[in-house]
Amino acid sequence: PLKVPNAFTPNGDGLNDVWLITGLSKYPGTKVKVFNRWGSEILVDNNGYRVAWDGTSNGVPLPSGTYYYILELKGSADSTDKTISGALTIIR
Repeated sequence: PLKVPNAFTPNGDGLNDVWLITGLSKYPGTKVKVFNRWGSEILVDNNGYRVAWDGTSNGVPLPSGTYYYILELKGSADSTDKTISGALTIIR
């Protein structure tokens, strides 16, 4: 099943350091976008989200706060493609 965490803690302690979305193997064409509170894109991944996001933008750690995501789940063999969105909190 698809599991999209609503928070992660990229503080280098080895626990929840990346935004790990599980269950994406069913949707190999997934596109992920993350936005800040002003609507600026800070992450765009059009390649199936194969590498979990570490809470940085252009190599710079983002501050604690709420961000927003859009997941375009694509490429399913059973035609269950869909788009979901929500809020995501970075806690440092």
